[in-house]
This record gives sequence, C-alpha cells and structure tokens, in this order.
Amino acid sequence: MKTVSLLRHMLTGSACALILASAAAAQTRNFDLPSGELKGALDAYARQAGVQLVYRTEDVRGVRTRGVRDAVDAETALRRLLEGTGLTVQRDSSGALAIVRQPACSVFSLFQEVHQYQHLLLNIKILRAFWATHLSVKVLIMAH
Repeated sequence: MKTVSLLRHMLTGSACALILASAAAAQTRNFDLPSGELKGALDAYARQAGVQLVYRTEDVRGVRTRGVRDAVDAETALRRLLEGTGLTVQRDSSGALAIVRQPACSVFSLFQEVHQYQHLLLNIKILRAFWATHLSVKVLIMAH
C-alpha cells in the first residue's frame, strides 16, 4: 500500500514538473524580427508571437527599429523591438496589445524642462545685472 502511494506521489510530481517545464519552454521563442522599418517588424512580431497588434499607421510610418534576433519571451521581444522608437505597448482589458506613442512627460523630458528653466533663470539674472549696471552708468553720466 505504501509503495503504491509513494509511486502515485512520484508520478504526480513528475507530471507537474513536466507541465511546468513545457509551459516555461513555450514562453520562450526564437524571434527573427528584422531591423529597419518598424511596421514590417511589428507585423512579423504578431505572426511569430501569435498575437494581434493594433497601431496607427501614422504613428509607425518612418520609424525604424533595431530588430530582434534572439530566443526570448514575447514581452521582451516586443519591448526590445520598440526601444528607442518613442512608442510603447499598452494592453487593454480584453488582452489586445496597442502600440501607442509614449507620454510626453518622461523623466528625461522632465529633466530637460527643468534644465531649460534653470537656464532661463540664469539668463534673467544676467539681464538684471546688465540693466542694473547699465542704469547705474547712465545715472552717473547724467549726474555729471
């Protein structure tokens, strides 16, 4: 009886391990996504990943990608495909994937705005100093 129970547990454990291993292997695929025009690479991604992508043609027109040629999971492949394009992926409640423009307010753009603001303040301080000096010189000349 104990032998049968032990054998049943071993078989159940082996079956679970096999299911988990096959699920993990199914998540990683060999992607061969061309570099160049993003539209073609997105279409190839949709075919190879077995998903549907939604994007506006004008958002991807003229945009280039470095492509992906690697064994990775679908999410990583898409993220790498979109790197440096100014586009990102959003998933809706139905599971559909939409390629959209990244929001304008990223950390980098915020840093650039702060830097420009600081530069503007410095220019204002320089102008104030110039005008204060200029007015002082003008008052001195008029006084003489």
